[in-house]
Formats: sequence, C-alpha cells, structure tokens
Amino acid sequence: MSKQLSKRDYNNKRFPRPIPICIPLLHISNKYFTPYEVLESVFDTLNHIYSIGFFNSSSIDVIFDIYSDLSFKVLNPIDMSKIWDNGFYGKGILSRSEPTWQDRMEKKIKNLLKSKIENDINIDNIDNINNNNNNNSIGNSNFNIDDNEFDLNEIKINDKLFSEEVTNHRRVLRDAWKKERDAYFLLEKEIKLRSIHGEISNEDKAILTAERERLSKLKDDLTKGPHGVNPNTLSSRENTPILNNLENSNINTNTSINNNNNSSNNNNNNNNNNTETLRMEDYDVIFNSNNIRNMEYLELDPCETLFLLQLNIINVKINNKCVTFNELIKILVETFGPIIINEYVVYYHYKTLGWCVKNGLKFSCDWVLYSRGPPFSHAEFSIKVINENDSNYENYRDNLVDYSAISRVVSGVKKTLVLCFIDGPIIESEEWFKMWNQFLKDGDFIKLLNNFVINEITWRRWAPSKTRM
Repeated sequence: MSKQLSKRDYNNKRFPRPIPICIPLLHISNKYFTPYEVLESVFDTLNHIYSIGFFNSSSIDVIFDIYSDLSFKVLNPIDMSKIWDNGFYGKGILSRSEPTWQDRMEKKIKNLLKSKIENDINIDNIDNINNNNNNNSIGNSNFNIDDNEFDLNEIKINDKLFSEEVTNHRRVLRDAWKKERDAYFLLEKEIKLRSIHGEISNEDKAILTAERERLSKLKDDLTKGPHGVNPNTLSSRENTPILNNLENSNINTNTSINNNNNSSNNNNNNNNNNTETLRMEDYDVIFNSNNIRNMEYLELDPCETLFLLQLNIINVKINNKCVTFNELIKILVETFGPIIINEYVVYYHYKTLGWCVKNGLKFSCDWVLYSRGPPFSHAEFSIKVINENDSNYENYRDNLVDYSAISRVVSGVKKTLVLCFIDGPIIESEEWFKMWNQFLKDGDFIKLLNNFVINEITWRRWAPSKTRM
C-alpha cells in the first residue's frame, strides 16, 4: 500500500507551476549522471510536457461576454482545471475559488441516491427484482427514479474532501469544541460550589485534571486529518467523560448553556436536513447514473485574461471570433476606461516578481498577494492601488479615515496593507493621448508599460499604548 502524501507534498505535486506553460524538468547538476538518472530525467520531462498538454495545439478558449455582464468565461471543465491548477487563475462561480461544483454535486447526489434506493426498497420489491434478474444481490439491480436509470454497482462515490466540506466540518467541530468547553466550565463551577471552605477534594481535583487533559487532546484531534479536519472526531462525542461525570455527580445542568447550544444545534440540524434531502431540481442536473450536468464556469479577471493572452496561453473570443492582445486592450480601454491600464500595470508588476495575485475585493482592497497560492497559505499582503495619475483623482480620492478603515479590515485578517502609487502620464492628458496613440501605431505594449512607475508604502497601524517606554 502506497504511503499517503501529506498536505504540502500533495499540493506540491498537484500545483507545480505558477503559469500554464511547460517548463522542462531536466535535472541540472555538475556530478556524473548514471544512465538511470538520465532516463529518469527524460521520463519526468516528457510526463510533465504531456500533463500540461504541450502537444495539444489548441489553446484554452475564453469567451468575452461583452453584451451582458462583461465577464471572461472558461466553459470547458478540462480547461477550467488547467487554468486553476497552473497558477490559480479565475474563480468558479458556484464555488469558493477552485471550480469544484460538479464534483461536489456528483458526490452529494450519488450519496443521496444510494441511500434513497437502499432505504426505499422493501423486501417484496427485492424479491421481485431478484426473481427477474435471477440474482440475489441488491447491488446488481437497476432502479428508475424520475426516468433515470441507476445501477448501485455503478454509483461510485468520490471520497475527496473539498474545501467547502472542510469549512463545514471546521464549523461543526468548532461548535462541538465549544459545547465540550462549556460543559467543563459548568463542571468546574459546580465542584467549586460544593467545596468546603474553598478546598476541593483530591477526587474532584483528579476529575478536573483528567478533563483538562482530555479537552486538550480533543482540541489537538480537531486539527488533524485530511486538510486539517477530522470529521470522525464527532462520532465519539455521544457519551463524553464530562457528561458522564455530570450525570454521576447528580449535577443539574445550567439551562442557559443548553439554550445557547440549542440555537447552534438547530441551525446545524436544519443545514443537515437541507443537504440530506434530494430536491426536485437536483434531478435536473442528472442525465445518467454516472454523470452530472456541469452548470459552472470559471470566470477570469480582465487583468488575468490580459496576462494569459500576452503569454499566448488562451484564445479570447467575441462572437466566436478570436481577438488579438492589442485588440483586446483597445476594447477594454473603451469599455472600462483608461484606468484598466493602471490596474494591469500593478498586476503585471507583481506577477513578474513571482507573486500569485488574486482579486482583493472582499478585503476592501484591489489585490491580495500569495507567496504560492491559496491551497498553500493565506495571502500575506493586500494591495491598495492609488491612481494619482488619474485626472479625476481629486474627486474620489480616499482620505486618511478611509485608509484607516481599510487598515483595520486588513489587519483583522492578518495581512499587511501596501499602498501602491501609480506614477505616470496623467490619464486623458495630452501626454497620455500621445503615449496611447504611439501604442496604437506600433503596438508595443511593453513600451507602453514602461511609462509607468510604481512606488510602494507599507501602512501599519500604530498602537501608542503598546509601544511607549
């Protein structure tokens, strides 16, 4: 049996490249190569080239929906995986980040279908099916549900734990931990109340010590397992030592604690009931027992699209017609205004420095920077772009109060706020139009970017009470 990879090793193997371009893996060394090492290097390189689709001449097609929501869409599931796995570009519209809706929906529906089929069939139906099929195995029987034929043997459930499921498990386990902690506090309070002159008996001290150790171990167990979560921890929570001690000690539980837990438990029960019920609309995405109709697409940011198109990795289509990089620049400037160039200047600047750049709207800034990508660690920096070269900057510029509010949000998620000043020709000025006309004439976009300079300042909140002598 092969050894299971750790989370870091799994991520390193699955996400080896920052961009969807094949990079040769030939090992460079000054030592003498044995024939085995040469063959291993050649095999690794060819496997790497094949996995990235280097031999496939067709690029990834991106649809620019210019008439409705001005979005860039990747519709092919294979292309969606290739874009995300090689640089974490875009976002699944029905997922947190990685486009996993189809796999999650398939896993959910197959779980529900399998349990529904196994629970709804009575003994008489089983006998009839066995007689018709001359087989005593239920798993070899076919069932029709809403004109869809399902074979229990063919319903193979994916055991992968997705990020949305990890988040849900974390919340459930966090509620479980709080319930155990509240029960411990209640036990400690009752023991102190029944103590004589404030002296706790040795037996009660031993009980509290054992419960503290158990809680400490439980807290450690909650962070173990796949992706840092062990959902099986909840299976041993029915008869916990704390609750047993409370019952054996004839201690009346506090109704306030029970009431506080009831609200969270009811919410969890409602969520579980909603997820464990096969809805009528779920059947609309099923077209046979092993396939779920994909209703998700990957949406790219305009700057991400420009960067990938500049590397000739994608084809951008408008009305089934491919557009060149320079043509797309002109369309984006006409659609979003010249400010799109400033945004791309910042995006291109940090991408060339090796950062993984993602949209930072939910953190009240323009970009967030990851050292490698979302699966590896949280973002380290939040970038706020300040367009001082915008002719309308005086009308909508932020003041110190706005920057302070942004700083509080960013510091609350443990990130460093970076103010990125764009210095270049004032937008819509005579100098800017001269620069733009030169680009339209020669089509040299790198020369256009060289007209801009980026200055960065780190904004840190100063707490005088913590830094005084």
